[in-house]
Amino acid sequence: MGVAVNALILLAMPMLLIACLLMLIMNSIAISEAILPAFRHFEDEESLAQRKLSWQKEAPTDSLDHLLWFVQITDLHVSEYVDPKRITQLEQFCTETVDTIRPAVVISSGDLTDAKTPWGSHQHEWEWKEYSRVLRETKVADKTVWLDIRGNHDTFNVPSRDSKLNYYKSHAQRGNETSYHYVHKYGWDKVSFIAVDAAPEPGFRRPFNFFGVVTEEDLARLTQLEIESRSSNVTIWFGHYPTSIISAPQPGLHNVMAGGIAYLSGHLHTLGGLLPELYAMQKSGTLELELGDWKDNRLFRIIAVDHDLFSFMDLHFNQLWPVALITNPKNVKFYAPVHEPLDRISRSTHVRIIAFSPDGIQSVEVQLPEELSFQPARQVQQSALYVRPWNASHYDTGTHTIQARITDKAGRVRLIRQDFATCEAEVPVFGVMRRLVLMADLGRVFFTMTYGTAGSLVLVLLVFGTTGPKTLYSLVVRKLGWDSVSLAILRDLQAAITLPFVFWTLILVTTYTVTMPWFYGEIVEGEWGVVFPYGIWMERSNRWLTGQMTYMYTVTHLFMHCVPLTLCTILYTRSRLRHPQWRYHRFVYHLVFAFLIIWQGWSLRIFHDSYGGLSVLTNGLHFITGILATLFLWWKCWRVRGQHVARSSRPPSSRE
Repeated sequence: MGVAVNALILLAMPMLLIACLLMLIMNSIAISEAILPAFRHFEDEESLAQRKLSWQKEAPTDSLDHLLWFVQITDLHVSEYVDPKRITQLEQFCTETVDTIRPAVVISSGDLTDAKTPWGSHQHEWEWKEYSRVLRETKVADKTVWLDIRGNHDTFNVPSRDSKLNYYKSHAQRGNETSYHYVHKYGWDKVSFIAVDAAPEPGFRRPFNFFGVVTEEDLARLTQLEIESRSSNVTIWFGHYPTSIISAPQPGLHNVMAGGIAYLSGHLHTLGGLLPELYAMQKSGTLELELGDWKDNRLFRIIAVDHDLFSFMDLHFNQLWPVALITNPKNVKFYAPVHEPLDRISRSTHVRIIAFSPDGIQSVEVQLPEELSFQPARQVQQSALYVRPWNASHYDTGTHTIQARITDKAGRVRLIRQDFATCEAEVPVFGVMRRLVLMADLGRVFFTMTYGTAGSLVLVLLVFGTTGPKTLYSLVVRKLGWDSVSLAILRDLQAAITLPFVFWTLILVTTYTVTMPWFYGEIVEGEWGVVFPYGIWMERSNRWLTGQMTYMYTVTHLFMHCVPLTLCTILYTRSRLRHPQWRYHRFVYHLVFAFLIIWQGWSLRIFHDSYGGLSVLTNGLHFITGILATLFLWWKCWRVRGQHVARSSRPPSSRE
């Protein structure tokens, strides 16, 4: 019976962890083909019917009416220490780019400044003055509506919104506002822009300032702004953080934003280039579109609302002109059937393209499906709009491809192509990784990974450390049918784990990481506290702050320290027990131990510059269980000899 229980525990725990994670993630990112109307929570059936009836009144023609375009830029990271070109090219963006595109609105979605030194993180007033100077000297606010919002870097070491360190309040264009609502009117149409300020309060120093927080008060404010926006044709939400890394109370941020056609964000910096196009559709039918950063990639986004149809394109500042966007027919990849009147595409009379160049546009040509050549489009009233007649009924089945060739007066050419459909298209489904990043509740994912990983490590150590050799032989050979080689390897691993210094040290390192206080230090300016794996206690204000950031850091520490330390210790000890005369092949183990100590030292340096010297002296995570425990295990493993193998760990005879 004991064998069966041990086998069940040993084999089931990792599988249970994986199953829980998969269930949590798949439930978050699943998309139904029949998305319920996003207006269900505030409109009755009659109101919804009237709204859809209004969608049938207008269709894209060759007129400038019902057309609006605007621009998004994010993660500027104006810095006092690195890359001065960020500032000079931002000035160029605010002059040449804005003057050429002439957007009605520019959204600057957070991380306006860098607020970092090579090791520490706090606000630098010089950076805020530079940001303010650029806006003032380029007079960009006189040419367009500049909507900025705070990011996590803008709140490093900011105790509160009223703090003197909150330079956003005094230097940003919208500094006096947190979450706010701006309505842009053009003709008879209105577009609402709602800013979501999810910057945490207080704003911790790094590395504990990555996740956003929306409080009950913030959610009530956003709900009121959403109610105000219902009279607009289209509602655009924007903020710094993707919704997957924003903590919010029930009924949740997605429910409040369900009436919006899109949520625009930044923050993730294309995940280091792994996901340069980070898009998803939430279950409410709202598009979530993360934009890559200005900091390193110099990206920005041009967006158009044409007859309530939403289109966009992400562009590189350094590879720019000419710029063009096909607004009708819109790209089928970004259809939002709940929020936009897609039937207007099938009733439209013209293909519509907006095109820009500082040197002027020489020509815009369009190639429709099954055409052999490009045909010229006509400019409308000396504007950025170019149109070409078409018969949409020719494409009433399936998906088709349209191409446009734009040539400016400097001879530069841009070719764009996109797929479209005039019939009722399926709800777009984006890649699994994109949905995982933007749709999963990453706070819950990191919580599950924290205690699932730590629990699996401890249980595996307990099972191996408390299972006798005879039981192991019975389990592996008789019950599971493994061969003698597998048994020999497991027996050697068990012999290593059962050494008291290995068993107890690894158990203590893992359990300390996920249960005990990490350090005591100055968390934000003038406020001291204790950091735990499950939250932060603020001493002066006597507040307990829970958040996903500590769980994210715990997962990083588990996989960068606890897991490799466990594997290296066990394998190195096994090597010393099995072949004490071998020396040279153990070099890799010494490298791993050295790397782990260097990693912990590097982490301590960051903590020292962020939270002060006391955070190093009291640091149980990186100093005690990090450096000291690693040095202890390294030394003890090096001293192990073959005679340390207990007699009880020898293989049982066949008669047993």
